[in-house]
Order: sequence, then C-alpha cells, then structure tokens
Amino acid sequence: MPSRGRILPLAELRRQSQRSPRIPDDHDRPVVRAHCRAGIRPCPYVACRHHLGVEIKRRSLRLPFAEDADADESDFLARMPETCALDVAERGDHQSIEIANYLGMSRQGSDQVLAGALVKLRTALEQQAGAQAIEAMRALLRGESVDPDE
Repeated sequence: MPSRGRILPLAELRRQSQRSPRIPDDHDRPVVRAHCRAGIRPCPYVACRHHLGVEIKRRSLRLPFAEDADADESDFLARMPETCALDVAERGDHQSIEIANYLGMSRQGSDQVLAGALVKLRTALEQQAGAQAIEAMRALLRGESVDPDE
C-alpha cells in the first residue's frame, strides 16, 4: 500500500520561504505541450499543473512520494513512476491500480477521484447539452454505439 506522503501546511511553507527565499529559475520552463513532450524526465517543473508530484489542497500541499522530511528533491522525483499527467494520458487507457500508483494513493482512492470526476462531468453535460447528452453518455458507458445525428 502506498505511503500517505507528506502534508505541508501552507502557513509553514510561507514561513520557510520568508526565511530562505528561493525563486526557481523558471525562464526555460515549457509553455505548451509540444515543447515539453520530449523534455527532461523525470520532469523537474513541479509547479506545472500537470505534474503528479504535488497535490494542492485548500491549506496544504501533499507530496505523495516524499516520506522523509529530509529527502532530497531529486530523490523525490526519481522515486515517482511518472511525473507528467499528460504523458500518462497520451498512452491511453489505464487500470485503476496503475492510476493509483501514479498518484501515490490506494486503488480505492483513485476510484473515488474517478467517481468525483464523473459527477462533475455529468453536471457540466447536464448544464451544457441537457438530457440528450446524458443519455448518449449512459449509452457509451454501457458499450453501445451512439449516432450523433439522433
């Protein structure tokens, strides 16, 4: 079972940054996917929204693969099976256990994330396209083909 990782309160991070201000050199950071597709792996740009190394909560950061408070950052990245969600998505479908491994959580945790995402998707589809889109999504989930002209 994956470890819980480290959870860092934002207040503590602010205090640490005031004591030792370190601004990362971000001028070489890729701006679009085409620039980072063949980039350095493991990806060093932890601030990227697609990086799998940091989970931002309301008042804290979760580092799923950093168990030790004294761990070196390069060691933390090297322990991660994947660092970029876009790389994972480009390879196509994955099993729940694979996704859980990439996110540093249990299979049940990744299933909960998936269920939450499906609820958000359903809500957005209901607002945007109404009942017809919902019925089409249900048909797709059942494995049926959908005719876009109906």
